[in-house]
Amino acid sequence: MRFMANLLSRYPLLIVLLVLLAACSPVNLFTSDPTPTAAPKPTHVPTRTPPEVCPAPLDGNPDCYTPRAFRLAYGVEALTERGFTGKGQTV
Repeated sequence: MRFMANLLSRYPLLIVLLVLLAACSPVNLFTSDPTPTAAPKPTHVPTRTPPEVCPAPLDGNPDCYTPRAFRLAYGVEALTERGFTGKGQTV
């Protein structure tokens, strides 16, 4: 009887452990080939603007960076030139 009482008291712990293992496991265990997807089409053609300058209160500050400077630094400018904007994507 003592064995059964011990086992019954551990059922909730066992169930929680199994749920956690199931939640952390891969969704598709039997497919090794990823499904090919079509390349996304650009949503719009970006417009060309002259090089950006810092606003008047910050134009003398050497630490002033424009949005374009950040896009160039992180390599995003090449994507926006090809038309990828991230529109419709959720992070």
